[in-house]
Amino acid sequence: MISPRQCKAARALLGWTQADLAEAAKIPLDTISRFENGKSDTRGNALIEIQKALRRGGVKLLNAEGSEGEGVRIASAKA
Repeated sequence: MISPRQCKAARALLGWTQADLAEAAKIPLDTISRFENGKSDTRGNALIEIQKALRRGGVKLLNAEGSEGEGVRIASAKA
Protein backbone atom coordinates (compact mmCIF):
# COMPACT_ATOMS: atom_id res chain seq x y z
CA MET A 1 0.00 0.00 0.00
CA ILE A 2 1.04 3.58 -0.59
CA SER A 3 2.60 5.51 2.30
CA PRO A 4 1.96 9.18 3.11
CA ARG A 5 5.53 10.03 1.99
CA GLN A 6 4.98 8.29 -1.35
CA CYS A 7 1.72 10.15 -1.83
CA LYS A 8 3.37 13.54 -1.28
CA ALA A 9 6.32 12.64 -3.52
CA ALA A 10 4.06 11.36 -6.29
CA ARG A 11 2.01 14.54 -6.21
CA ALA A 12 5.21 16.58 -6.41
CA LEU A 13 6.38 14.62 -9.47
CA LEU A 14 3.06 15.28 -11.17
CA GLY A 15 2.83 18.90 -10.03
CA TRP A 16 -0.50 18.12 -8.36
CA THR A 17 -1.99 19.79 -5.31
CA GLN A 18 -3.93 17.80 -2.74
CA ALA A 19 -7.08 19.15 -4.40
CA ASP A 20 -5.93 17.83 -7.78
CA LEU A 21 -5.40 14.37 -6.31
CA ALA A 22 -8.73 14.46 -4.48
CA GLU A 23 -10.48 15.28 -7.75
CA ALA A 24 -8.60 12.61 -9.71
CA ALA A 25 -9.27 9.99 -7.02
CA LYS A 26 -12.87 11.14 -6.48
CA ILE A 27 -12.41 11.28 -2.71
CA PRO A 28 -12.72 14.19 -0.26
CA LEU A 29 -9.80 16.62 -0.01
CA ASP A 30 -9.86 16.20 3.77
CA THR A 31 -9.11 12.48 3.32
CA ILE A 32 -5.96 13.28 1.32
CA SER A 33 -4.84 15.91 3.82
CA ARG A 34 -5.37 13.70 6.87
CA PHE A 35 -3.60 10.75 5.19
CA GLU A 36 -0.54 12.76 4.16
CA ASN A 37 -0.27 14.37 7.60
CA GLY A 38 -0.53 11.04 9.41
CA LYS A 39 -3.67 12.14 11.22
CA SER A 40 -5.74 9.30 9.87
CA ASP A 41 -5.27 5.62 9.28
CA THR A 42 -6.75 5.75 5.78
CA ARG A 43 -7.51 2.28 4.48
CA GLY A 44 -9.42 0.34 1.93
CA ASN A 45 -11.08 2.03 -0.98
CA ALA A 46 -9.59 5.49 -0.35
CA LEU A 47 -6.02 4.20 -0.61
CA ILE A 48 -6.88 2.15 -3.66
CA GLU A 49 -8.40 5.19 -5.35
CA ILE A 50 -5.37 7.33 -4.45
CA GLN A 51 -3.02 4.74 -5.95
CA LYS A 52 -5.12 4.38 -9.11
CA ALA A 53 -5.28 8.14 -9.64
CA LEU A 54 -1.52 8.54 -9.25
CA ARG A 55 -0.85 5.66 -11.62
CA ARG A 56 -3.22 7.12 -14.20
CA GLY A 57 -1.31 10.37 -13.78
CA GLY A 58 1.89 8.60 -14.78
CA VAL A 59 3.60 7.68 -11.51
CA LYS A 60 5.01 4.27 -10.61
CA LEU A 61 4.89 3.42 -6.90
CA LEU A 62 7.89 1.42 -5.69
CA ASN A 63 7.16 -1.14 -2.97
CA ALA A 64 9.16 -0.87 0.25
CA GLU A 65 9.80 -4.61 0.17
CA GLY A 66 11.10 -4.50 -3.42
CA SER A 67 14.72 -4.36 -4.47
CA GLU A 68 14.52 -0.60 -5.07
CA GLY A 69 12.92 0.26 -1.72
CA GLU A 70 9.97 2.58 -1.10
CA GLY A 71 9.65 5.42 -3.54
CA VAL A 72 8.05 6.84 -6.65
CA ARG A 73 9.13 7.55 -10.16
CA ILE A 74 7.65 8.65 -13.43
CA ALA A 75 6.41 5.57 -15.26
CA SER A 76 8.03 4.83 -18.59
CA ALA A 77 6.00 5.59 -21.68
CA LYS A 78 4.04 2.69 -23.09
CA ALA A 79 4.77 1.68 -26.63
